[in-house]
Amino acid sequence: MGVFESLLAIDLTTASRNAVAAGLAESRRLRARLDAFDVAAARRLDELARVSPSIFPERVVADAAKVSVTEAARNFERARTIDTVAEIGEVLAAGETTAGHVDVVSRA
Repeated sequence: MGVFESLLAIDLTTASRNAVAAGLAESRRLRARLDAFDVAAARRLDELARVSPSIFPERVVADAAKVSVTEAARNFERARTIDTVAEIGEVLAAGETTAGHVDVVSRA
């Protein structure tokens, strides 16, 4: 059973405190891995846009993810931060930090 399926299998109407806490921790790790995927996708779209200037990478993300262009741009900023501080990208991909932490580093 995959991580997502194991989360869905938790019966939150009867789960113990420890089971709920474990599920929340796994949810955070999964979310971090998904954030890492989104950052890698933004990086790839940037690469494609350099070769084909007709591509507006933030618009591609906005349309695909159903978010604003401003929200989509955050993953491109995160990619630039990770290019500068590679270690944060590694811990994001491992599920050990969040996109919010990357954002804090971006603003520093």
